[in-house]
Amino acid sequence: MLRNHLRLYYFAKFLIPRRLQIALRRRLIRLQRAKYADIWPIHEGTAAPPEGWTGWPEGKQFAFVLTHDVESERGLDRVLRVADLEESLGFRSSFNFVVEDYEVPASLRRELIERGFEVGVHGLTHDGSLYHSRESFRQHAVRINRVLREWGAVGFRSPSMHHNLEWLHDLDIAYDSSTFDTDPFEPQPDSLHSIFPVLLRDSARGRGYVELPYTLPQDFTLFVLLEEKSIDIWRRKLHWIAERGGLGLVNTHPDYLWFGRGKPALDEYPVERYRSLLEHVRDDYAGRFWHVLPRDLAGFWADGAVPTGRGAVDLGLPERARPLKILMLTESHFPADIRVRQEAFKLREHGHKVSVICLGELGEKPSESLQGVEVYRIPKIELFGKGKQPSSDPSRPLQRVKTLVQAVTGYAFEYLYFTVAAWLVSLSVYTRDRFDVVHTHNPPDTLFLIARFYKAFGKKFVYDHHDLSPDLLREKYGTGLAPVYRMLLLLERFSCRSADRVIATNESYKRVEMERCGVDPDKIFVVRNGPDLREFCPAKPIQPLRDQARTILCYLGAINVQDGLDFALEAFGKVVHDLHYGDIRLLVIGDGDYLYRIRELTREMGLSDHVTFTGNIADRRLLVRYLCTADIFVDAAPRSFLNDRSTFIKHMEYMAVGRPIVSFALMESMDSVGDAGVFIEPNDTTAMAKAIVDLALDERRRMELGAAGRDRVRALCWEKVSKPLVRMYADLAGSGGNHGPHVIRSFPPGSRVQAETRRHHTQSGGVH
Repeated sequence: MLRNHLRLYYFAKFLIPRRLQIALRRRLIRLQRAKYADIWPIHEGTAAPPEGWTGWPEGKQFAFVLTHDVESERGLDRVLRVADLEESLGFRSSFNFVVEDYEVPASLRRELIERGFEVGVHGLTHDGSLYHSRESFRQHAVRINRVLREWGAVGFRSPSMHHNLEWLHDLDIAYDSSTFDTDPFEPQPDSLHSIFPVLLRDSARGRGYVELPYTLPQDFTLFVLLEEKSIDIWRRKLHWIAERGGLGLVNTHPDYLWFGRGKPALDEYPVERYRSLLEHVRDDYAGRFWHVLPRDLAGFWADGAVPTGRGAVDLGLPERARPLKILMLTESHFPADIRVRQEAFKLREHGHKVSVICLGELGEKPSESLQGVEVYRIPKIELFGKGKQPSSDPSRPLQRVKTLVQAVTGYAFEYLYFTVAAWLVSLSVYTRDRFDVVHTHNPPDTLFLIARFYKAFGKKFVYDHHDLSPDLLREKYGTGLAPVYRMLLLLERFSCRSADRVIATNESYKRVEMERCGVDPDKIFVVRNGPDLREFCPAKPIQPLRDQARTILCYLGAINVQDGLDFALEAFGKVVHDLHYGDIRLLVIGDGDYLYRIRELTREMGLSDHVTFTGNIADRRLLVRYLCTADIFVDAAPRSFLNDRSTFIKHMEYMAVGRPIVSFALMESMDSVGDAGVFIEPNDTTAMAKAIVDLALDERRRMELGAAGRDRVRALCWEKVSKPLVRMYADLAGSGGNHGPHVIRSFPPGSRVQAETRRHHTQSGGVH
C-alpha cells in the first residue's frame, strides 16, 4: 500500500507547476546521484543468471527489448512516428497505454499490431491510485482484465513503476514489467535485483506470469532530470549487460521525445538520442542480440528457458506476513560478524524490526542504530587471554594441565557472563519493543536459556547453529576434556530441541542436527554462508604490496588452532626453501587466538621476509583491494570432523574476486569451491607446496580457475542463499513463506534503511 506522504505527493503534483516540479526533482536527484554511484546505473550484484541457465535462442549473446509508456495525449500523437523510426532501423517494440486518461483509438492499436508491434496496458489512470489498498486493486483488476481481453493484450506495466508482485496475480497477463534491476531514483526503489526475467508462480491458483525488469535507465531520468547530453550511460550499461549475457530492456516515453518542430519543452529531449541507441545496437552488436517483443520473451521464459523449478518464485500463498520483532543474541561483534550482519540487515530489508545484543569493545557505542537495526553492546570481559590457548610444546605436561584449567574456567566465565548480561539487557529491550522472536547465534550454546525464558511468554525461538561447539573443543584441546565435551553435546541438544526453527549452515550440519540432536528435519532451514557480491566489484590492487613479489599468496580468515594456518605456513616454507621459488609473498589477513604462535613459527622457519600480516581489516572496500592484489588463495584447514563439515565464507569471497584456491580436500570445501580450486590430500603440505608453485607458474590455469569461481559464486551469493532465511521468517509469521514484492532490495551496504530511503525517494519522484 502506498504511504500517506506518497498520496500527498500525487495530490500536490496537480497544484505545483510542472516547471517547478522538474526543477525540484533535478536538484534532488543530482544530490542523490553520488550517494548511489555504486548501484546505479550498474549494480554488479544483479548479474547472476538463474540456476540452470543455458542461454538465449540461437546462441545469441543477450536479449534486446524495446518498450514505451504512453502517458498522455502528447505521447499518443507521437506513437506512429516512434514506430516509423524503429521500423526503418529494423526494430519492433511494445506500446503501453493508460486506459482512462485518454482515448486509445482501436485503429491505432490495430495498425500497430498489423505492423508487428505490441500493445499493452499501463494502468487505468496515471494518478498513483492503483495500489491504494488491496480492495481497490481488486476493483482495478476487474476493469484492467476487461481491457486486456478487448485489446488482445498480455502485458502490463504499472504507472510510475509502483508494484506489488503478489497482487498482480489478479491480472490475466503473461508478463509484467513494473520493476527494474536497479533504479534508486524511483518512488518505490525496491528492485528485482536481476538483469534476467523471473517467473512468478501462484501455485494456489495454478497460474503465474513472467516479470521483465527494465535494465537500461529510463529516458526521463537520463535526459530530463539528469540532463545528460549523450547516450554514453545507455551504451555503457548495454555493454555491461551484453558481457554478462543478460536482458537489455529499454523503456522510453513518446511524450518526452522532441522531433525537431518548434522549441523543445522543459521535459523533452531530441529523438536523435533514441535513434543513436538503436543504430548503436544495430551496428555494434550485429548478429549478437536476440531482438524480441516482450510477449515472446515471456513465452520463451515461461516455456522452460531454465529447468523446471529454477529461476522461479512461488507467490501462491496467503497475504504478506505481518512484520516480526526479532531479538538477535550473539557473543560476537556487530556489525563485524559477517553472518550476523547479513542476516540482520536482510530481515530488516524485508520489513522485520531487528535488535541485536552483542559484545562491545572499548570505544564502541553502548547502543546505536545501524541501517535500522538497533544494536546493544555488552562490555567484553576476557579471562586469561592467551593462557587459554593450547600449548604447542608436548614436553611441558604441567603447562598443558594449566592451559586446560584456564580454558574451562575462562570460557565458562565468559559465556555465563554474556548469557546473564544479555538476559538483563533483553528485559530492557522487551519493555520497549515486545519482540516476537529470540534468535540466538552460537557459540555459546547457553543462550537457549534466555530463549526458553521468553518461550514461556509465547515467543518463538530460532537457533542459528554456526559452530559444532563440542567438536570445536576437541579440535583445540584434544580428548582431555571429555566431561566438558559431553556437557557441550547436552547444551547443543537442548538448544536444537528447544528451538521452533533451527538454521544450519549446510547440509552436513543439518545431518548432525538430525542424527546427533534428534531434530525434526522440517524444522531445519539451510542458510549457507555467501558473499554480498555488491562488495566484491573489481578493485585496484595495493601496488606497494603487488611490487614486492611476482606471486602473492593470500590467507584470509580467523587464525585459531583449528584453522590450519600452521599447515599453510609449513607448505609455504617448502615453496621457498625446498622448491626454491623465492619470488613469492604470503599475505595473512585476519586475527585470532593462534596468531601469536603463527608469528613465532614464521620467525623460526626463516620466513619473516616473505610474510605480511595485516591483522583484521574492517573496511570492506580496503579488504577487497587486498584480495584483488593476490594471485592465489590458500586454505590449509586440516581434515577433522569439524572442518570436513564446515562451510567457510572466505571460499566464496575468494571466488568472488576471481582467484584460484588451493585447499585440502575437505567434504564441504569441495562442495563449495567445485572446479574453481585445486584440492590436495588433507594435511599433505609437500603436495600443497607443489600445487602452489605449479599455479604460480601457470597464468592461464589461474585465469581458468578464477573464471570458474566467478561463475560458481553467482549461485552461492548472499542474495541467493539467504532466501530460506526470509522464507523461514515468513513461515514463523504465519504466511507460509510469502514475501511478495519485497523479495530483494537494491540498497548497498552502508545505505540508509528502507523506510528512510523511501522517504527521500518519494521526494525525488520518478512519477513521470
